[in-house]
Amino acid sequence: MTENEIKQIVKEEANKVLFVVPSIERGIYTDFINESDKKININEGLYKTYPPETAKKYIKNLFDLDDRSIRILSTNGILPEEKRIQLIYFNGYGNSERMKRAMLLCGYTLSKVQKRGNGYVEEIYIPINLPNVNDIIEKYDYITHVTPFYNKEKILSKGFVPKAKNEMFSYPERVFFFKGDTPFNEILYQCIEFDSHLKNKLNQHIYTIFIIDTKKIPENVSFHTDLTYPCGIYTNDNIPPSVIRKCQDFNVDDLKNKYF
Repeated sequence: MTENEIKQIVKEEANKVLFVVPSIERGIYTDFINESDKKININEGLYKTYPPETAKKYIKNLFDLDDRSIRILSTNGILPEEKRIQLIYFNGYGNSERMKRAMLLCGYTLSKVQKRGNGYVEEIYIPINLPNVNDIIEKYDYITHVTPFYNKEKILSKGFVPKAKNEMFSYPERVFFFKGDTPFNEILYQCIEFDSHLKNKLNQHIYTIFIIDTKKIPENVSFHTDLTYPCGIYTNDNIPPSVIRKCQDFNVDDLKNKYF
């Protein structure tokens, strides 16, 4: 696919976003201001992530927010372009959907939402286009993936397929893994947290841990840092089941007393 073809696809996607926001003039989105106060086309925001300071300035102006309502969060030693953005604002008059679209044009996606009192919400946005960390993955002999038991057979058959639906977070399509040096008690803790969000699921409390051989992962698979969790990495790519070294089922309730 040529560069012009890619730009055309991005332009079409940008127009889809703009056309579904009838309450906002298109001109608001096209006047994106960067550090040197030059106007740049919003098409770029769908395939590149703007610096957090640039995104903050744009969102502050668009939604008339103050510094208490929008903050840039650092992530323990992570690269500057991997910073998160925290927003606290009144979620009325379609503001939440407007915010998602505006942040998308900056190159950020919604990661987590928490309701506050009097109609306010707190949202965490993370960069969409992060540098890959494949060089870090290569240092591990294996990485792990944990999922509720009801996903086991599907993974064994089709492999790891990114999906957007998640019981705890709101992400674009991706699949998450633990780094190879993550202690099992940390993995178990995350399962307990996840388990509390499952409701009336078949075989609730039972999970499957997959051990993935890093040497068998296809070269075209790109991994990225999970900004919300230091032990986590993710990919937007499909990974075949041939990478699975072994898997084991376990019940989180049976192991709670042993590790906690």
